[in-house]
Amino acid sequence: MDEIRLQENKAVVKLEDVDSQEIAQSLIGCPVYLPLVKLPQLEDGQFYYHEIIGYQVVDAVQGRLGAIENVYEMPHQDLLVMHYQGKEVLIPIADDIVKSPNHTTKELAVNLPDGLLDVYLDESTGNPEEVDPDEKVN
Repeated sequence: MDEIRLQENKAVVKLEDVDSQEIAQSLIGCPVYLPLVKLPQLEDGQFYYHEIIGYQVVDAVQGRLGAIENVYEMPHQDLLVMHYQGKEVLIPIADDIVKSPNHTTKELAVNLPDGLLDVYLDESTGNPEEVDPDEKVN
């Protein structure tokens, strides 16, 4: 990157080897990636989301639960995604739930709220009862 200028709610970036309006236009909307070596060093207990994909989730009470498959970055709450007993489970990323990663053992310590796993394992939640289309509803 040769130059960056902020204009209102956008950034105008001059990139090396992009020397025409046509080339620049073709890059609009493309993702921009920072080399991982350029990321700032984090304090102990902190982590980047890309680092923990594949880590085992280890709950303080229930032990090893499953591997982190993804992280959903949502507007109000980021979520860890793992499969447990054949079900997708979403774990809120919050200081009181997600503790620190162990990069050596590739584990992420968590303290799941009581009943969180039950919500995903309970077959009766989230599945609408089958209704006979001929049955009258009052």
